[in-house]
Amino acid sequence: MMATYDRKFRLSKLEAQKRGIFAFDKAIEFKPDYARAWLELAIMHDIFRKEYGAAIAAAKEATRLAPGEAEGWSILGDWYIKTGFYAEAIDALQQGEKVAPTARSVSRSPISSPSPAAMEDRL
Repeated sequence: MMATYDRKFRLSKLEAQKRGIFAFDKAIEFKPDYARAWLELAIMHDIFRKEYGAAIAAAKEATRLAPGEAEGWSILGDWYIKTGFYAEAIDALQQGEKVAPTARSVSRSPISSPSPAAMEDRL
């Protein structure tokens, strides 16, 4: 009984992974300039399949489409570290650091955050 449950769980997890990647592939097919979909696809390749080459390629596309988004640069830098491309990791992480003060996450709405000066005035 336990073996049957384990097998069903593994199969359902695999199916969810396939569906997730398929969904982001379709989103990109529909709207190729959607940076968030590229970043989520990259994350799916990393988490579910450990396909760092595919993850890096998708993250690079996300950063190309949204170069002002620190999250994409940070994730790209992490994957470069995981794959031993340290010079590229440094470049990506420095780029993320450079845009971080004014960046917003690609997952957030386009509504801007208060400026740092405005935040200091509230303290």
